[in-house]
Amino acid sequence: MSNDFYRAYYLGLLQDVFSVLTDTLHKPGFKLHSQILATLFLTVDSDAISCPLWPAETQVAAGTTNQQYLRELRTFSEPSWSLLGTFADPRCGMLAGTGST
Repeated sequence: MSNDFYRAYYLGLLQDVFSVLTDTLHKPGFKLHSQILATLFLTVDSDAISCPLWPAETQVAAGTTNQQYLRELRTFSEPSWSLLGTFADPRCGMLAGTGST
């Protein structure tokens, strides 16, 4: 996929899927939403995206990787984003329990 696509849509997709995943009204789709979220994390964790995912106006430290940036997203004001830390575990890759590094 094109980096332009990732730059334009990745964070929005991640936020939307994570919001639906943490909404108790969407229990029937939990497994599928979890798989989509895992795929989104693994895409970043495998370095398949070579462009920075953060918005141009966002200041990040020099040398910040997409993996590091996503781990810091749990500071978002959206309540469901605070749960991101339970999925993103630096000891075992982006997605806890996947075993990817």
